[in-house]
Amino acid sequence: MQYFDGTPVKLLDVVSLAERLGRVVCLPGQDQYAEDYPKSDWRYLNRGVLIDFEEFGPIYYDEEPEGDIRFVRRQP
Repeated sequence: MQYFDGTPVKLLDVVSLAERLGRVVCLPGQDQYAEDYPKSDWRYLNRGVLIDFEEFGPIYYDEEPEGDIRFVRRQP
């Protein structure tokens, strides 16, 4: 899975949508979940990416993130 610019999507990446920041919190197809987004709550998702935006809340993309999602930085 990758962003529109070709950068691979990784758990906890910081991204932007309409100049609002968010972070990648679940990659269900890779069985990766942020600590505050446990698998037990999101097990019904089997692919895609869940991004939690500060102002919008969680948004699920069942395929790769749309072109308006911009990669900002990796979390250390």
